[in-house]
Amino acid sequence: MFRREEGEQTALQTYKKGYTYLISAQRAKEKQVKELGRYEGADNPAIISTAFAAKLGLKALMQLEGKTQLGHGLLDLYATLSHHLQSQIECVLPLELYPQFADGTTTFLGALEAVGDAFVKGHYIEKSKSERMADFTFLMDFAQVVLAVGKEVIPVKYDALATASVH
Repeated sequence: MFRREEGEQTALQTYKKGYTYLISAQRAKEKQVKELGRYEGADNPAIISTAFAAKLGLKALMQLEGKTQLGHGLLDLYATLSHHLQSQIECVLPLELYPQFADGTTTFLGALEAVGDAFVKGHYIEKSKSERMADFTFLMDFAQVVLAVGKEVIPVKYDALATASVH
């Protein structure tokens, strides 16, 4: 039997983990100058951490709603959310902001599907058929928005969440 307070507490813990992976992704994506014209970064770990942050953010929202879903696919996890939470996420991420979707043929769900398996592709890179695992900009924005929505809807009575911030 699902008790709301247990769901809230579980959602909070999952949210916190997702937030730390988002911070990890932001740090991994930073470029360091090694010498003139040579930079070093950790793009693959950044993509994996971003996708995992998005996954944990979605799972936190699902836990708040008393739902569960196995797997890493962001589109499948997203589809499990209530329409209310989906619209909160979608209204903040208009596709017009992304030049690669400017042709108007891609929907929000299509863009999400394109990055939906970034965790698996990045984690099991030897099984990936393409070099490009994900559109990092959209994936990062999606993870940030999912965690921002989580921060809004997970009850603020927990002090740790009230002081967390998503950039």
